[in-house]
Amino acid sequence: MPEGTLQSTGWIKMRELAKVHLPPVCCYCQGHVDVHAKGRGRTDPAAPHLDHRNPRGLGGKVVPQSLDELMQMCRWSHRACNLRAGQRVRSIKAAGRRARKAPRVVTSQPMVGPPGMERPWDEW
Repeated sequence: MPEGTLQSTGWIKMRELAKVHLPPVCCYCQGHVDVHAKGRGRTDPAAPHLDHRNPRGLGGKVVPQSLDELMQMCRWSHRACNLRAGQRVRSIKAAGRRARKAPRVVTSQPMVGPPGMERPWDEW
């Protein structure tokens, strides 16, 4: 896998370091996270996820380069808690895209109708 992705050897090594150095507490619900659980897969809501403090979707760094950086930028969460937080990140990104796609148009000119109907809304 290319470096800088969540399947890269660098990320896998940092995940193993996190199992030893980060407290096994969910950053969202404060519940215990079983970081040594095997075979939980993608469907178990209690599966351990290593969460980025600065979401990758909003420009956060993917793979920390040192233990100090890992301690600053990552924390444990449950799969369900992390997915719930990810929904918020996606809605923030979507709101930003909508805001960029539809800029607000402000004109200094008054609204004018066709000739002979300068203010058509008065007749409605």
